[in-house]
Amino acid sequence: MTTKPKRVMPVKTAPLDFTEDGYPGFTAQMRTNAPFSLVRKTYETKDEEEAREGYLKLFPGWDFVDDDGKPIPHTVEGFDEIPADLLRVMLHRRVEAVKEAVMPGPLGDSSSKAPSSTEPGP
Repeated sequence: MTTKPKRVMPVKTAPLDFTEDGYPGFTAQMRTNAPFSLVRKTYETKDEEEAREGYLKLFPGWDFVDDDGKPIPHTVEGFDEIPADLLRVMLHRRVEAVKEAVMPGPLGDSSSKAPSSTEPGP
């Protein structure tokens, strides 16, 4: 009898480039399929270290450097070296990517312009 290989959830990522945000050459990987439990735990926790650990999972890699050009390690301690405005941009980009992933795309030109049955007529 053949056993099936153990399946695990793949970690899907998308690259982020922060050049246009004033950080030329700074890039990060953003997880695009994070379980909602991880997202909720990261954003709702009052424990700062737990939040940092969650952010490290939401952003599983980065290529950031400090003021001296030394790499900022992808660790809980390294997380504290990220400037607040860069963290804000990282979080904003993640929210925008999630919105794009769950929102339907624009309708094509061949779509009907007629009101739906739930919309009041003229």
